[in-house]
Amino acid sequence: MRLVRRRDFTLILNSDCLGLLAGQPPVIAISYRREDSLPIAGRLYDRLLAEFGKTDVFMDFDSIPYGMDFRTHIKKTLERADVVLAVIGPSWTGPQSNSTRRIDDPKDFVRLEIAATLERGIPLIPVLVNDTPMPKPEALPMEIEGLAFRNALALDSGIDFHHHTDRLIASIRQLLDKAPNSDRPKYQKEQERRRPTLSPIALGLVLTGIALAVIAYFGVVMMRSGSPLTQKENPPATVAPVTPPSIPSPTASLSVQPVMPPPAPSPSAPVVPSQTDEDRVRELIRGYYLAFSRHDVDAVVANFADIVDYQGEGLRNRQHIRAEAEAYSRRWDTLSFSVGDISVSRTGDSDFAASFSFSYTVTTRGSSPVTGLSVNKWMLHKDSQGQLRIVFQRETIQQVRQSPGDKRKAKP
Repeated sequence: MRLVRRRDFTLILNSDCLGLLAGQPPVIAISYRREDSLPIAGRLYDRLLAEFGKTDVFMDFDSIPYGMDFRTHIKKTLERADVVLAVIGPSWTGPQSNSTRRIDDPKDFVRLEIAATLERGIPLIPVLVNDTPMPKPEALPMEIEGLAFRNALALDSGIDFHHHTDRLIASIRQLLDKAPNSDRPKYQKEQERRRPTLSPIALGLVLTGIALAVIAYFGVVMMRSGSPLTQKENPPATVAPVTPPSIPSPTASLSVQPVMPPPAPSPSAPVVPSQTDEDRVRELIRGYYLAFSRHDVDAVVANFADIVDYQGEGLRNRQHIRAEAEAYSRRWDTLSFSVGDISVSRTGDSDFAASFSFSYTVTTRGSSPVTGLSVNKWMLHKDSQGQLRIVFQRETIQQVRQSPGDKRKAKP
């Protein structure tokens, strides 16, 4: 079990399972299958976190306490939820190499989550990623057939992601407004706790205190200066004559102090405009290939998200990308990249698309240099900490030049 504690909130991390610490009741819980929809589930979590607050949105990763019955753990977790989102992608049923499906296993976490939610009768919103169809009831285990009859919402991972998420947020707000045993939506509680409020009694005490302070202040001032009545009763004070100051004669010597000119203002530093997110994307791309040319695999891999739609191979994690980067660095002794203009467009508040091409030259001992031209399309996401991470990467090699005797091709 890995328990991750942060200053502002605490999460229990568990893949394919919901869960959190006792004493922190969730409002919105996200159910998903890690290998099916982790990247878009993470983006959805970030949006909901910004909308409803840190204590009311929970997405879990692999961690159930040792010795704990995970069926009981899931049920207890869902007893504290008001709304559950089931993120469903193309591999949500969990197809396996032996022609079986994980969803058919009674111990499958996703199946247990959906079953427990249906048993409680709380709102369950299927969130269909991209063009994923709604599972048919006959294709689901009997205990979760009810999922197929829940009204679903489509969620596009591309340019319409934020538009679809806005619709989902509006639906969640309506459901929370109607939550039982609550006079107001739970998503408002955190804001109300932060909002300073004064009861009528407290407000009256504050105003009375201010009035007393003003009266006391003017009382002290009048005592020091004397009120008009006091001045009439007391005899006038004797005023001593004032002797005018002597005026020096014109012949008197004057001591003139030289007047120093004010110091010249130091030149201010030039104002540097703040760097835009689009510029940061371009800087990341150029730094990426600079790190590759230095054979710095750690710096290359650090640019990727945990799960990436990688080079048309499907979803891949950082370990897979590291293995490929290390193999490429071992294959070529020298690497040189010349990145051209980088076109960057914003596809959402925290999402960017980049298109660019670069020429490359790679060499290894005993062979002639290999040159080529590569055309690339990337997608990047800025997480809640402001870090840009690659979530999509596609490359097309358009031309390769090499010596006639060297049949190896280079693909960065």
